[in-house]
Amino acid sequence: MSKLAQRALLGALIVLPLVVLLLALPAPDDEPAAATPTPRATSAPEQIAAGVILAGAPGASGWGGLAPDRAGYASAQIGAHRVLVFAGDASAESPVGIVSLMVERGARVIFIAPGAAPDPGASRLETLYPRTVFVMNLAGRDDVARLLPSLLGE
Repeated sequence: MSKLAQRALLGALIVLPLVVLLLALPAPDDEPAAATPTPRATSAPEQIAAGVILAGAPGASGWGGLAPDRAGYASAQIGAHRVLVFAGDASAESPVGIVSLMVERGARVIFIAPGAAPDPGASRLETLYPRTVFVMNLAGRDDVARLLPSLLGE
């Protein structure tokens, strides 16, 4: 076997496993639809008007009495509106995934507590979900109850 043929064979043996490895890697976390687990549902998911992403204990923001599921989600009633509250560890979840679930369930307004979703930031969320209103650094129950009707155009 000539030196040129040996080099070609050696190159193929090095490149082929790298190609296989690259093809086996998962897709980047930029896909909003599959970034976070969804809460368990016994039937079709209920429609919600708004979402709230908390940082820390729900009681500290006036959301006491919530019973989040294992994924960290709970449903609450604010006036005539259903609100999906994420009370899990937002730093361990993808903010895009949390928001994606809320938007899929019908949220037109999403309140994000200070420190709850520092990455990717409001501008990226607004780009991904241009029809959704984001209220940054405000997620207390009283604030949501006061602002939600006007943000929904009532």
